[in-house]
Amino acid sequence: MNFEEKTLKITAYSVEYSEEKPSIAELLEMARLRRATPLQFLPSELDKVDTGWTSGRLELDTELQPDNCMIGDYLYLTLRSACRKINAELLKVTIRQKCADYLKNNVADYVPSKVRKELKEEAIQMLEPRAALCISNIPVVFCPNGTVYAGAATNGELDLLAEYFSKTFGAALVPVDAAALIGERGKDINGTTGREFLTWLLWRTEIDRQVPYMMDAPFDFVSPDDEKCNQATAKGGQVANSAEVRAALNAGKALRKAKFTLHGTEKRDIWTFTLNGDNFAFTGLKLPESEAMDAVGIFQERIDLLDELFDWLKAAFELFWEQFDGGDYDLQKKQWLNLR
Repeated sequence: MNFEEKTLKITAYSVEYSEEKPSIAELLEMARLRRATPLQFLPSELDKVDTGWTSGRLELDTELQPDNCMIGDYLYLTLRSACRKINAELLKVTIRQKCADYLKNNVADYVPSKVRKELKEEAIQMLEPRAALCISNIPVVFCPNGTVYAGAATNGELDLLAEYFSKTFGAALVPVDAAALIGERGKDINGTTGREFLTWLLWRTEIDRQVPYMMDAPFDFVSPDDEKCNQATAKGGQVANSAEVRAALNAGKALRKAKFTLHGTEKRDIWTFTLNGDNFAFTGLKLPESEAMDAVGIFQERIDLLDELFDWLKAAFELFWEQFDGGDYDLQKKQWLNLR
């Protein structure tokens, strides 16, 4: 994906530089030193991953220059990973065929594990010339105000980006999540404050009809003591009032993911997305339609719309924290649960 696609996944960061903040030209030069290998020169070995920076708009363009990496005042890069892989299904059926041939040729009832391993190696060697080139991309935008937006949401993507960003720029990405928004005012106990925040957002929809957002299925609830096994994913109409949601809340589960529709001040301004309380990553994000006519204007307006989205997130979290840190939050929550 890149930032110009209709549906996005987004995580926001601030950046902690070890020294003075580099200029855009210096950041671009640092990225150039760790740019991706052109596809025609990628190693032929299977599953050997080449990771590096490319242009933001054209992920195959490894010539990092201002004309292909700058849009207005924004530095726009892509962290691209590429490797050669054999199609998993093709490999499976090829091994199955070789095993069938072995049984037939040897009038055997089964294939010994040692022979099966040898047949698998033969299949890999046979299919290696057909190995396909696979790439994955994480678009990254450096904003003039210091914010960095990245098209990453999974733990694997976030870890890769953090590691490679540090190697390239000698800086640490600080995600805009519950811990960052709490700051020095407290601690994100066991990393669950973000889930409590999403639960509070649901609570707000039921006591304040003026909130600018709606929440919809699916809701993903998790238990704080055993999140792998105690999940209640509710789906369907009127889900917030469903028995499944009521049972999850009464059992002390918190909301980890939910779908939102957020309305801005203008009638046309509607954001739809799924928000993850664990890392405040937005997935399935659709921004309001741009009114700009040219490519640069459209890109800048989309970044402005991301700024508005995260401004809402931060403002909502401030309201939540004021109540959460007020001393009688648990009592107020219990009263809400008893009344719903």
